This record gives sequence, C-alpha cells and structure tokens, in this order.
Amino acid sequence: MTEWRAVTFRGHEVNVCEARIKMESRDPDLYYYEIRHSDSDWGNPVTIEEAVVVNFFGILISKLPLQLGPNRCIRLNKTEQQLFSY
Repeated sequence: MTEWRAVTFRGHEVNVCEARIKMESRDPDLYYYEIRHSDSDWGNPVTIEEAVVVNFFGILISKLPLQLGPNRCIRLNKTEQQLFSY
C-alpha cells in the first residue's frame, strides 16, 4: 500500500510518497516529479526532477507545475531535505 504525505513545498501543496507510479496510472491533470536521493545517503533527498532512474527517492505530485532550474531540476536546501525525509 502506498502511503502519501501532504507537505507545503515553496508555497505549493504537494503530495509525496516513496513508491514509483507507472505512467499509465498517472492522472493527466496533475504534475508528477521524481525525487533523487544523494549518492552517499539513501535517506537524504537532494533534487526534484522530471524523471529519476538512478537514486530514486520518491514521487512528488502537484496541482501546479514547478519551475525547474537550468539543469532541469530543483536542488533542495537543508530545510527542504528534512521536509521530504521519511
């Protein structure tokens, strides 16, 4: 069973969980992002990206799009890392 948590991230109400969600199961009216953990600590989320293959930490779902940075990701600061940690 997938356990969801509601959090406020940069002014957006979002939901996060540790599980992957298949593309065909995703609601087309929502925005899905994947969270990457650090190379050295699986419990330390470091970025939010459109897709993560290696170092997958979890999924973030938002009703509004997030602004990704020039590297097509959002780097999480220490406070945000704690927000997403399980």
